[in-house]
Amino acid sequence: MRSSSKSFRHRTTSCLDGNDLLKLMKRTALEIKRFVSGDRKRLVLALLCSWLVLLVTRHPSIRFSPKAIFKESSYRTNVPFPPDSFQVSVVLMNHNRPYLFKETSLLPVLTSHPSVSQIIILHSNAATAFTSEELNKEEINVSKIKHVDAIAMNAEIGLAIRFHFCATDALTDWVIIMDDDMELRPAAISTMVRSMMDDPHRIVGHYGRRYDSSLADRHGYDTRNAFGKVEVVLTKAMILEKKICEQFVEQMDIVQDLVVDSRPTWNGEDIFVNLVANHYYNVHGRNFQNLAIEDLPVWDADTSKFPEDHSISGNLDRLRISEVGFSDVLKARVQADAHRYYRGKLWFTAKQRLAASE
Repeated sequence: MRSSSKSFRHRTTSCLDGNDLLKLMKRTALEIKRFVSGDRKRLVLALLCSWLVLLVTRHPSIRFSPKAIFKESSYRTNVPFPPDSFQVSVVLMNHNRPYLFKETSLLPVLTSHPSVSQIIILHSNAATAFTSEELNKEEINVSKIKHVDAIAMNAEIGLAIRFHFCATDALTDWVIIMDDDMELRPAAISTMVRSMMDDPHRIVGHYGRRYDSSLADRHGYDTRNAFGKVEVVLTKAMILEKKICEQFVEQMDIVQDLVVDSRPTWNGEDIFVNLVANHYYNVHGRNFQNLAIEDLPVWDADTSKFPEDHSISGNLDRLRISEVGFSDVLKARVQADAHRYYRGKLWFTAKQRLAASE
């Protein structure tokens, strides 16, 4: 039996833990020595320590633990390829990081998998668009790739273009949506497809989210990863029915007043598509069916070697404080808090409006 155990390179993933705090403290101490003199150092250090204690107590994703490493033994590997009759399309967005398509294992894995028949790359920025001629054809089966000029549509609906073109251009009933800064093993594709074979009336992926009404300062949005049956699966890696993309396009106007000023435009599209799916599949209460698979072999690509790395999603769910300079850390914290509150508000309001539309 064919198996998706083919070996591809793996990388260290970025995560926020207590080690990041130590790096920040060391970096800050050096800056204090440079710019603060005499007795004022004690005052500055005291204020810094107080702020760090507050940060630790408020930030749910800080843990003093080793950096997360992609370990072969921790993830599914020997998953048989699905039958050839089960084919999927993949939708990817290229906005300002074309090097991720050319230098990571994302496209080699996707194009080599027998269940993937089509890969739609949405070029939403003229300055970074590329063609198949610029890809390594020894590693990438470019015959599966369709390049789409999405610049005009991106100006209109931003991140929602992934679901727009899923609805209009995908050739299969099931579609995988992924961020450009993700990598995966063939077993991840096989697992997602087989999960849909078991039950197609849900969204399946790796990174789940839950709404917690007790988190008033972030309007209920819990940034911690959740696994098992969840209300929301993030677009970092998900599979869904094409008809849910069509439903997304049909329903998106009901939250237009909320997303119109988001940055980037239509941030929170992952939350909305899950709520649309739950509404379409008639999921009520907390009887969630969307599935976040903990041992799905997908992970964040190592973007540290790229000097000008910019996320297209504006995702500040996980504030990497070790990567933020001392002078900007408070500003980054405020932005992260605002981002979480916006996503929580969108979640709460969209769910109410969808229920009212029945």
